[in-house]
Amino acid sequence: MYLGGGVFGGATAHAMSDADGDGTWEVTVAMDPGTTGNYIFLNSPNSDSDWGTKENLEGQDCADPANYNDRILPEITGDMTIQHCFGSCESDGTCPAAAETSDITFSVNMSNYPGGLGADDTVYLNGSFAGWCGDCLPMSDDDGDGIWTITIHLKMVIISISLLLMVGLTKSNGLEMEHQSVQKMQMMELMKTEHSQLLVKI
Repeated sequence: MYLGGGVFGGATAHAMSDADGDGTWEVTVAMDPGTTGNYIFLNSPNSDSDWGTKENLEGQDCADPANYNDRILPEITGDMTIQHCFGSCESDGTCPAAAETSDITFSVNMSNYPGGLGADDTVYLNGSFAGWCGDCLPMSDDDGDGIWTITIHLKMVIISISLLLMVGLTKSNGLEMEHQSVQKMQMMELMKTEHSQLLVKI
């Protein structure tokens, strides 16, 4: 577990620990009085820019929609203990029962994509369920059939989510998004199944 984002920096800014194995992860950070801003918790990010592992607070009272739905840090006035539950807004350390999750496979057929895809192009899934994280969810086409897929864990509830498929070209100095609005759509119901699939054709 990591504390990061906003005033703390990247996704791996501060590693947390659970020394007694009770499921509560902790970290102590020195901060100047008067400091405030945004922050977020992340579950096992692979790098400082792996925002796909952050908790999803969209639509909750503690989320700041102007800053990627991150949390808002209260102004530091002295030594403080801040207690949260991953993915929810409780501030007293009590946590709701964890929601069931399901493996959801997103597939997109890119055979009709204007101009076709280049050898170095990658298709990315982006959406409200991932905090609009940009390039954190790359899709793959291992068999070269033009259908790109990715499987992610989502809560097994009926929800409405927005998603955006993006095509990007990986450069030596990072990711350059060539087409940022391939298709935007609403998936109105995510049914309670062990494994669901969503197929989009471009």
